[in-house]
Amino acid sequence: MNVGLPGTGIGGLFYIIMALMMPFHEAVLTIRGQSNWTRWRKVGVMQGIAFGIIGSLWGTVWLLTNLIPTDLVESLTGSTSFSASSLTRLGVPPAMLGLLALPTLLVVLLAIEGMRLQNNHRRPT
Repeated sequence: MNVGLPGTGIGGLFYIIMALMMPFHEAVLTIRGQSNWTRWRKVGVMQGIAFGIIGSLWGTVWLLTNLIPTDLVESLTGSTSFSASSLTRLGVPPAMLGLLALPTLLVVLLAIEGMRLQNNHRRPT
């Protein structure tokens, strides 16, 4: 994970993924007759925030890769070529840093789901 780039940690990724999945869940509720316009409005707001986060991350990466002088990057990294990967010591383009948190998020989600299933199994009927 990258410190200082909001939205690329597991919390930010969790929010973005859940917000992008909301319309599918709400469509199922609509088919069942359990949804209304107020709920769809909330889905739209969450979608807007998620796309705003994605857009701001893209804009930040674009600004960093296009506005930092090449000689400054060369003096800091010792590299003669300027690319997005020279901005990190991992050699990973900044746009991909958010994807580094996905395996951690997957482990957390699987652990939570496992605990939920275990808790439901133990619950007396």
